[in-house]
Formats: sequence, C-alpha cells, structure tokens
Amino acid sequence: MGHEERYKKTTVVGLAIFLFFFAVIVIGYVFICTDEEYNFNQQIARGYITRDSLFFNIYDPSLPIARYGSVTTSKDGTATISGNLAYVLDDDGCLNLDFTPIEAEDPDFVLMNPVLENGWTAIETVLSAGTDNYFASLHQGTLRGVFYRGTKSVNVPLIRGRFFTEEECLSDSPLAVVGQDIYKTCYEENGHDYLDYLGKKYEIIGVAALSGQSPLDSLVFLNLGSLSPEEQIKGIFYIDNTSSAESVFREMNAKSEEVLHTTLERRNTPTALIDVVSGGMYLKDYLKIFMVLLLAFFYGSILLMAIRYHKVKAAVLRLCGVSFKRFIVIFCRSYIFWAIAGVIIAALITICSIFLGLFSLPFSLLWGVFSKLLFLDISLLILFVVISGIAEYRIDPGSVVSRI
Repeated sequence: MGHEERYKKTTVVGLAIFLFFFAVIVIGYVFICTDEEYNFNQQIARGYITRDSLFFNIYDPSLPIARYGSVTTSKDGTATISGNLAYVLDDDGCLNLDFTPIEAEDPDFVLMNPVLENGWTAIETVLSAGTDNYFASLHQGTLRGVFYRGTKSVNVPLIRGRFFTEEECLSDSPLAVVGQDIYKTCYEENGHDYLDYLGKKYEIIGVAALSGQSPLDSLVFLNLGSLSPEEQIKGIFYIDNTSSAESVFREMNAKSEEVLHTTLERRNTPTALIDVVSGGMYLKDYLKIFMVLLLAFFYGSILLMAIRYHKVKAAVLRLCGVSFKRFIVIFCRSYIFWAIAGVIIAALITICSIFLGLFSLPFSLLWGVFSKLLFLDISLLILFVVISGIAEYRIDPGSVVSRI
C-alpha cells in the first residue's frame, strides 16, 4: 500500500470519526430538544399544564344540569343516543329530543367558601388536603391560584427571581410570578416590582419564560392565599406534577364533603390541537431505541475501521522496538485530533443555538441537555482510545506481518 493510499484511508477514517463525534452532540441536541419542545408545546397549549393533569370543579347541587349528547343512526335505521339527552316517541314513531335541563338536586344549597377555624378558607383546606407531593391550582383564563407540596412539584421555568415557597402559597401577602409579557406592564416602587391585579397590589417575585416566545409569557401565577374567598371559588381546578393524582383527588374530595358539604366533580383535561393532529405523541419510544442502536452501530463500525487500518502499523512498530505507550501516542495523533475537533465544533454550534433561542425551552433544560451530551461524547472518546489500545496490545506482530 503506497503512502498516498494510506494517507487517503487515514483521512477517510479521520473524517468518519469527526462526523460521529460531531453528530453525537449536534444531532443528539436537535433530536432531544425537538422532542422536549413538542412536549412543552403540548403543555403550554393547555396553559402550562401537563397531559397527565387531573381537572375538577366543585359540584354545586343548586344548579340545573345541562343535557348533552348526540344521536347516531345505523344503516338498519336503529338510533343510538349518547349523553343524557331525553327523548320521546310521538304517535308516528318519530324521535323527539328533549334538551330541557335536569332539575337541580338541591335548589336551596348555597355554595360558599367560609374561613375555617384553622384560619384557611374551605378551598385552601381542600387544595392542601393531599399528602403526596403535587401541584394544585385554580384555573381561570390566564390566572393560576397556586398551592403545592414538595419543590419537585414546581416546574415553572424562571428567567428572573423565584417561585413561591410552600408556606407562601397560603399566605395572604399578595405575591405574583408573571410571564415576561405581563412583566412589561409592571412598575417599580422602592426597589421592588409590582403589578396591579384584581384590585390589589401584587409584588412580583419571579418572571417566567422560555428561551423563545410562548403563551407562558401571558400567564399570572398568584399564591392562593392572596385571593379573596369569593375569587377562590370562581373557575375550575387541577392537580398536576404528581405520580398519584387519583389518590390526591380522593383526599381532596373527602375534605370537600367535610368543609364544603359537597363533592368534587372530575372534568376532561383540555385537549391541545397538537394532540389531535399527532395522536398525542411525536417521537415514539421505538424510534428513540432505534436511534440509540444506530448510534452504537456507527460507533462500533468506526472503531473497528480505525483498529483495522492501524493493525499493520502497530505490528511493524512493535517489531521495530517501539513501545506500546509510544504507539498509543502515534495512534491518538492520527485519529483523536479528528474526534476532538468534532467535539469542539459541535459544542460551539450548540452553545450558539442556545443563545440564539432556536428552541423555546427553559435555559436550564437546554444547558442540561448540552452538558449530558458533551459528557457522553467525551466518555465515548476516552472509551475509543481504551478499546483501541487494548485491541492493538493484544495483536501478534509476527502473524500480522507474515500475512502482508
């Protein structure tokens, strides 16, 4: 094999190594962030609420119940009625639907939110009745009246300040965490930022935003205790960021019967348009597994290629008395430069994309993904050198040279 041909093969292997270590960071970053952004888009489309949340409202037995449903007719003329629609058949056998609301279960019931002996309102007592870590909130347009247990239950991304502490959630001190668009309407007074909202003066303790524009920019998170008893009872509620929403809901329901004298009524979780279009999933698990297997295949192929092209050189050098340690230096000089170049260039491109805001995700998540991929790339580089060294050390120089 001539010098020129050896140089070309060395260059081809080097380019393959460069592209692999470059792709681990860049393609991995794009792949992971695209998946995360899709999940965030679903969450944001519901008002920064996850798909696993549990929605409910307080059942008011004094209100009449609306009738709902539809009628479908099969090919043989059989009519099927869904929902709670009422119907009657006239003398001619025609189906007449009755949309008259169902009478209230208890017309004299008055839904109230009294302040209890513990100093909390009935709503505050109900939302804090769960024993597991969870995030519970009043949901009213862009308003979120917040209570939570456990700091891991809070995943609101902040670019400034902090979120409420667990104790502040039921405090009557008016505190707010707002989206960056709402923050533009705030004013400063005595070194603090304030927002006039619901007839009160709220102190801004945090600003929520992603790296790009999103509906999160217009949300207002208030500590539940700052709302009046009348404001707390308006709207619907949800439980989120917990592994046991059902058990938390049961505990809240039991407390509701005790302090509100009525039950909680489950509601459907809002469906985002993106769920309807994609069926609720973007990057399916089998695609992720396939990508990991493909990564392992390319890594193994490039590693074998590098070892194969250096096998003869390793045998000759060892027969000439060159130490194994010296050979590793020669090997690294030939190929590791390409790997390091791939890592550095990929890292620079990824860092630029973070600052340019190519993905609308929390900065902490973006830096976390980049750090993990960088660590993976460097680990694969070290493993590349170790495996290559072991393979070259175990060759038999005499048998290799005899086959030339």
